[in-house]
Amino acid sequence: MGLLSAFLDLFSRRYHALDSIAAATAGRVELVGAIETLEEDEALLCPLTGEPAVIVRYLGRARGVSAPEGFFGDGQDIIIRAHQGRDFLIRDETGAAMIQVRAGDDLIALHGRMLETHGFALHAETDYLAPGERVVVRGVVTRRDAGAPHRRAPHLVTIRADSVERV
Repeated sequence: MGLLSAFLDLFSRRYHALDSIAAATAGRVELVGAIETLEEDEALLCPLTGEPAVIVRYLGRARGVSAPEGFFGDGQDIIIRAHQGRDFLIRDETGAAMIQVRAGDDLIALHGRMLETHGFALHAETDYLAPGERVVVRGVVTRRDAGAPHRRAPHLVTIRADSVERV
């Protein structure tokens, strides 16, 4: 039955909710833990607030040419959605998991170009996940190991994230 369930997991988006990081061994998992940054990565900053983050979601809107002053919603509005992320750890009482995320765009450069192009007509918003926040991670276990002994805090498992959300 293990081969059949592994085959079905390959084609389904079903995640197995686990109560601890130590229980993550293989397949699609859902874990909860607190975010910690990796020391070797350069800091990711929110382009609007300058706060440190591991994932930033950006929405920039500029009014369309035919919209009245102060109104959004014209069919010619310029809407830019982007994200940027850095790999990070989540930790619970049983250990740590390395979370791999898509790098995305350079949001500081993107926001600078949007400001340069649209000036005060730009309306920008960000949502970011910061160190210390508790998140739920859904993804695929790509490696299970004890980490290297010379690391500050070895991680038990590596997960390629499909989604990361606040708890």
